Amino acid sequence: MTEIAIKLYGYPVTLPDGTQTTLRQKGHENHNGKGAFSKDVVRWMLQRFAYTGKITYVGFDDTGKYRSRQPPQEIFDGQHPALISQELFDQVQNMRISLGHNGRKIKDRQIRCYPLTGILRCGFCGSNLRGVSCNGKYFSYQDGSKIDAITRCRQGLVKQEWIEGAISKCIINPSCYLTK
Repeated sequence: MTEIAIKLYGYPVTLPDGTQTTLRQKGHENHNGKGAFSKDVVRWMLQRFAYTGKITYVGFDDTGKYRSRQPPQEIFDGQHPALISQELFDQVQNMRISLGHNGRKIKDRQIRCYPLTGILRCGFCGSNLRGVSCNGKYFSYQDGSKIDAITRCRQGLVKQEWIEGAISKCIINPSCYLTK
């Protein structure tokens, strides 16, 4: 993934006014600070047809309902440049299928689900929070940039039980305020 991030880092792009720039100019900060694309961004890009220079049409079912989260019915060449080759995209999809597993149990132990992973953001640096566990006893969310050693963010662990409970209360009662 590092090689892909480096390639994307210097990819030339022509803007509507004719000037050329790169996707991430050197010295231009993202929400994690300076640097190349994070592995989460590269993983996300490698799952999207649009980055191969193509667009997809999912279509509608027999009742006229939009077929969301279904394989595309048709794939068209887009008018935008491909950032990822079709071969690399196909390799990644095959690898994801071969490495995929039933994430419900490992060694007869129930796997913990972290539904807010990728949704919650750090209040200090803006990175995604990820679900983590320690010794199968302590469950919490942690700053993804801290896990990847990208930044030295001061955000501590957020207990899973507390944050998921607080979010649930706010979904049920939208006028609530989140306080610790």
